[in-house]
Amino acid sequence: MQDRIGRTSEEQSREGWWLVAGLAVAAGLERAEVSALAEAALGELWEPWLAGEPAAAVSDAEVSGLYEARVRGRVGVKAARRSLGIYYTPAESAQRLVASTGWADRAAGLLRCADAACGTGELLVAAWEMAPAGAEVHCFGFEVDAVAAAVTRARLMLRRRSRGLSWGSVAGWVVCADALTALPPWPTAFELVVGNPPFGNAIERETARTAGQTAVLRQRFPHAARGAFDRAAIFAELSLAWAGTGGCVALVLPRAMQSVAYASGLREHWASRAQVEVVGPEEPIRFAGAQVAVSFWLARSVGLAQGPVRWVSDGLAWWEPWMQGWPADWVALGDHVHLQSGATVSEAYGFAGLLTEGGAGFRFVTAGAVDPHRIRWGERQRYLGRDLQEPHLTAAAAGRRAAVYGHPKVCVPALSRVVEAATDETGELAAAVSVLVGWPRPERGLAELRRLALLLNSALLRLRYQTANAPQAMAGGSVPVSKQKLLALTVPSAWFGSQPPAELVPAGFAEQAASLPPLPAKRLATALELEAFAQAVRAIGEPPSVWEAALTAAVGKTPVGQSLQRLQALSDGCLMSHYLCATVEDSA
Repeated sequence: MQDRIGRTSEEQSREGWWLVAGLAVAAGLERAEVSALAEAALGELWEPWLAGEPAAAVSDAEVSGLYEARVRGRVGVKAARRSLGIYYTPAESAQRLVASTGWADRAAGLLRCADAACGTGELLVAAWEMAPAGAEVHCFGFEVDAVAAAVTRARLMLRRRSRGLSWGSVAGWVVCADALTALPPWPTAFELVVGNPPFGNAIERETARTAGQTAVLRQRFPHAARGAFDRAAIFAELSLAWAGTGGCVALVLPRAMQSVAYASGLREHWASRAQVEVVGPEEPIRFAGAQVAVSFWLARSVGLAQGPVRWVSDGLAWWEPWMQGWPADWVALGDHVHLQSGATVSEAYGFAGLLTEGGAGFRFVTAGAVDPHRIRWGERQRYLGRDLQEPHLTAAAAGRRAAVYGHPKVCVPALSRVVEAATDETGELAAAVSVLVGWPRPERGLAELRRLALLLNSALLRLRYQTANAPQAMAGGSVPVSKQKLLALTVPSAWFGSQPPAELVPAGFAEQAASLPPLPAKRLATALELEAFAQAVRAIGEPPSVWEAALTAAVGKTPVGQSLQRLQALSDGCLMSHYLCATVEDSA
């Protein structure tokens, strides 16, 4: 009988012996002890005749890669590999994940760790090696691939042996079964639950489920088994259930699960039971043969305390100080700004065949061409199967949209890494459905349009959008920018009101504003960057009215068509002064 990778029982036994005995040989065990360890590790795969098979050393550091490569190399195994989720975690990524939990800082004593889909044990090995000095570590796991389970057992057995500990009990700690359907043979309530569970949606053939399987999973996992759920979401609910009070869960999961609708129940469940943080790895995790963007999902102090849910992060310090105390007297952006999509879906498809390379008419812009305060002209734009360097759309082809396109406006990508905007001050741009266009209302002139662009590119407003609408990061790190959610953000009422005269600006203020520390243009600012900027604004010591007067003067002196990027620091300082003034008054 073949397993799901297409191996007979004999092939599984031989492959398991090659790996397990090879690990024992590399560890310096004598022949008899090699056989004893292999028998214990292989379990049901053990055959007495294996003891007579030769064994060559297999490095512990290379065993996962060697085995994964053998699986990939089997004829016709692609579907089985996807079905089984055989995309093992690189050792350095496993170590980063475990380190992010604070595992090494736990009090010594008995520490228990588990992985519901342990593969060849990379995460359990990392937990063993990174445990605090003096701790007694027990590592438990489920794995559907009998050979991989045997490798995990052998790696843990050899580590216990190296410390003079008994290793026989490890055979029962790693179970060859599906954790989603089998019950653990050992008590749960672990101090740490780790995992890189198999991904797989309900649509693709390799990972599709029958109606019966789906019904069983929906009953057992009511928070995660919703809609066309990814299999990884089920493991996320199971892993949280395994964690003991005060324990921690750390998983590698698809980044898209931070925002997809089917995972909303899972996100709410995690947030109700733990302090939750989802962070992008400092360096991308490279899974051989896979392109899925992933995040580290961390649930700390399970069952004890909840805190701000941190669904989107760049792995650096979070912005908790900037999530609290948002000024209560600010007004909704929608009270002063009109926004709409650049086109409807039907119009967008109609434009596809009407675009020309160069020529007369409106210059056509897609979301990917919009940067803060500029449009990247001359670069290839991909639009509905066509590649164009300078796409144009005539006024006749634009139809009723021509009036919108001919209007001075801001252009905002509906999907980007951060909220960003560029101005079209002369009304020369036609926009795709993936671009929002808008302008202040009531219209008072070019200065208000520029102030709107500066506001949309400000570090504080970007942060506010991201945290107010978390979870937002999609599978690539980009953020969907919703017209309704953007217009719901609150801003200082003075931003679009009557502006104070330039005479309010004291001598030397321009030089002080020019010395403000830079803030990033294409990513969210970190807590440290925002705090340094806020300290600089505090040090200048001028009230918001002075910042408003300086910004008004600078905006008015900027020639038509010139980039506003050089004014962004002044604009950020102005918004920060409003924020600091309001929060200081609130706290007083």
